[in-house]
Amino acid sequence: MKKDRIRDYATAAFRDYARRLNSGVDVSGTAAEDDEAVRKTLQYFKLEGKPYIVGAIEAVYFCGASEPLRICNISRRVSRYALEQFADESTVYRWLKEARRKFAEYRGLTL
Repeated sequence: MKKDRIRDYATAAFRDYARRLNSGVDVSGTAAEDDEAVRKTLQYFKLEGKPYIVGAIEAVYFCGASEPLRICNISRRVSRYALEQFADESTVYRWLKEARRKFAEYRGLTL
């Protein structure tokens, strides 16, 4: 995965959202704004008829959100999701980039 300006922040926000969603913890401040941006992003892709992007987010970022990221975790998950969706890995990475950009837009981050 190539690095872009918001990649790490957006990835952490998606993972934190999944972790908090599973634990039911209420948050405020920056975390609440991140969670709202993640919710809006997921809703946007559902309404746009792109459930495969929502699936990519869930398969890659939400999976194992409570565990620390290790080397190659994301690339393995991308490979697995690509096989399940009969898609190329580069396509899945493009979907994830699109999701991160939409998250940044909702969050008010500059690209």
